[in-house]
Amino acid sequence: MRSMTVLGGLAVLAFPMLSRLAMAQAPASQPQLQSAPPSARASATQTRLEAFRPSPGSLVTLAYDALGDIGFGRVTADVREIRDSKGGVVRGVRVVVTENPGRQEEAFIDPDEIPELLRGIDAILRTQANPTTFKSFELRYRTRGELEVSAYNTDAYVQYAIQVGRGTKATALNLRTEDIAAFRAMLLRASDRLAAASRSPR
Repeated sequence: MRSMTVLGGLAVLAFPMLSRLAMAQAPASQPQLQSAPPSARASATQTRLEAFRPSPGSLVTLAYDALGDIGFGRVTADVREIRDSKGGVVRGVRVVVTENPGRQEEAFIDPDEIPELLRGIDAILRTQANPTTFKSFELRYRTRGELEVSAYNTDAYVQYAIQVGRGTKATALNLRTEDIAAFRAMLLRASDRLAAASRSPR
């Protein structure tokens, strides 16, 4: 288990076991927080696309635009809208990572998450060297729908990764600065497309 310092949605992981020691040293009389049931935790972290349930007896329309791919096709994304014939509508971004031919997972992003995600990616792209005093580091940004963008070092080099999936994960490793910059541009196009769709009378 690792401790992490959270900086505006970014977590810098440096050294393990501190939280376990802190728990062991806590007074026995200290009240313990009760965890929410798994179903409650899942619903609290679901994106709008994941949580959408069409009205019974309605027609459902899925509309989407491809945004492109990075990492030689290992990461693809599209911007999408789902609506039913009784007035229900949700929009967002879908990101798919193909780790290998047998493992492909996805994550969804709500429109209101995109601005903060872009700022997180900007911070990750500014990381061109190890920002810690330790030999190895990981800098991560995670969204509500379990999309994770990260920077990490291999010897003297900083590389990047994109991971998606609830439970089972799929990760695209060894991405370049150019890949993450292209992914950021895809999200920016998605934000513009979603804003235009929200203004449409249809």
